[in-house]
Amino acid sequence: MSTVIDLGIGSMHLYTLAFALAILTGGLLFVRRLERRRLASAVDVLLLAFAGGLALARAEHVLLNWAYFADNTGEVLRLELGGLGWHGAALGALIALWIDWRFRLRDESRIGFTDVLDRLAPALPLLLIAAWVSCSSAGCGYGYEVSTLANYPALIAAELPDIYGVSAPRLNTPLFGLAWAVIILSVLWGTRRTTGRFWLALSLAGLGMFAIGFARADSVPSAFGLRVDQTLDLIVFGFGLACLIRAQRHVTSVQPGTVMSH
Repeated sequence: MSTVIDLGIGSMHLYTLAFALAILTGGLLFVRRLERRRLASAVDVLLLAFAGGLALARAEHVLLNWAYFADNTGEVLRLELGGLGWHGAALGALIALWIDWRFRLRDESRIGFTDVLDRLAPALPLLLIAAWVSCSSAGCGYGYEVSTLANYPALIAAELPDIYGVSAPRLNTPLFGLAWAVIILSVLWGTRRTTGRFWLALSLAGLGMFAIGFARADSVPSAFGLRVDQTLDLIVFGFGLACLIRAQRHVTSVQPGTVMSH
């Protein structure tokens, strides 16, 4: 059960507050880089990306947990109960952004799709931070139980709940996820003048989530000897890396001698 935060004028679940802050911050970082006359278009882009990401994020969660939802179909659309998949969120947002760029934003702003994504790049680690903050209280993505905390360095393992609210000594997967998201955010800051930085962030997110998957104990189907979500992590990593290489080659072909900045 997610922690409920008292805001003085009302209460809100921690995961709702965390995602709202991440979306707002990412949106503001995107909007501030646009000219004033493009603000209406920018808001439309953000709303479309949010809708597309939310739809496929929920679809991923339902499909990966179909054994439960097959007998509880009434909960499929109940987003207040939690349950979103980050791969679906990324795919849904990308599809929505590409559609908007292809049929409207490209002609209005004359900016490339990679440039649009690069302006939104900080939103990715911010949303990962929000997801892991939520998981720290709601128990999603919980780690394997360990025999005793005394056998592990501080913070590597902690007394944490699972999805059923049962607390036990576990590998501290929420902290692993938070730390990796902060690393991605730092990398983005260091490569803020680099073309393809969104693809860089996406590939790093896939790589980190794949590694963290080995410490997770929440139940998901398996494929190719891995958790299904880990298989998806590898696909995201490979896709992001391929797109990053393509973006860099395009820059080099347009401006001979250009190299990836750091």
